[in-house]
Amino acid sequence: MTDEDTQKLILSCNWGVLSVASKNWEPYGIPLNYVFLPEENVLCLHCANEGKKNDILKENSEVCFTIVGEAELNQKELTTHYKSAVIQGRARFVEDGDEKARYILKFCEVLAPQDTKIQKGEILKHISALSIIVIDIKEITGKKSPAKKA
Repeated sequence: MTDEDTQKLILSCNWGVLSVASKNWEPYGIPLNYVFLPEENVLCLHCANEGKKNDILKENSEVCFTIVGEAELNQKELTTHYKSAVIQGRARFVEDGDEKARYILKFCEVLAPQDTKIQKGEILKHISALSIIVIDIKEITGKKSPAKKA
């Protein structure tokens, strides 16, 4: 896939799988929704303040995030037609309150754009219960299965 097609795929989807490895190289993957900010070359994730993923990221910040879109199983041809993107980078927790609020509001704009004024008030009340993880992107690759037969 071209870089442009890969970026379009990432912008059109809203969830993927974060893959991490502990300091002992034990793998762990978890599905999460995300917001892609190409102008900043980052992918943003949100989650609770505690959990296995957070513990592992504090040990090893190198991550991989995989997105699959437009997947269609073709039983007759025994194949799946799909487009995918793999993002590699380094994850960091956002600690600054203003920066954290800015990323949370980006989630609202992208994933639930209808009542951002109400959302903003609710989110800011509970901001301390959320973690924002930003992946500083090192590389993005896109792949698609062979073209569908006519």
